[in-house]
Amino acid sequence: MSDSKATSEAASGTNPIVNLQRIPLEPGPSRGRFRSRVGRAAKRAGGEKIGLNVFEVEPGCTAFPYHWHAVVEESILIVEGEGTLRLGGETYSVGPGDYIALPTGPEHAHQLVNTGAGVLRYYCFSTQASTEVCGYPDSRKIGVFVDMGEAPRYRALYLEDDKRDYFEGEALASEAASEESSSSR
Repeated sequence: MSDSKATSEAASGTNPIVNLQRIPLEPGPSRGRFRSRVGRAAKRAGGEKIGLNVFEVEPGCTAFPYHWHAVVEESILIVEGEGTLRLGGETYSVGPGDYIALPTGPEHAHQLVNTGAGVLRYYCFSTQASTEVCGYPDSRKIGVFVDMGEAPRYRALYLEDDKRDYFEGEALASEAASEESSSSR
């Protein structure tokens, strides 16, 4: 190892090189057919603005519900296996070597399902943001995610139909409404 590489590793506390073939995979969120294993490559290497996660998905499963991002742009490179990509209103067969661009916005809602007989392994690259909003068209949910550094991460999901008035529940707003009612009498 060169002196500069050793100095860089010691300063950052990370090894800037991660072998994607040997990265440890941990269980991702799971329920029913939503099951995957994930290796957080960019985080291990000290990445800050571009993320890279390695996913493995068993046959018949998917890592995530059909969703879109408002802030984070993603791209996927299929490494092994076969699947079906649902993107917008279309479906596409995908396999090793296929690269998929996933820009932001509802028109780019996406989900990758393993339709093959073996494991579907892919690399998911993404921009990084401390705040994200995701939409889930099938379940009509909106998710809000905020990473507050050392503090706990804020994560909340809402049904799209549960809309509220901007001032609802605000004490000063109800006082103003009372004053307006009184003055109009």
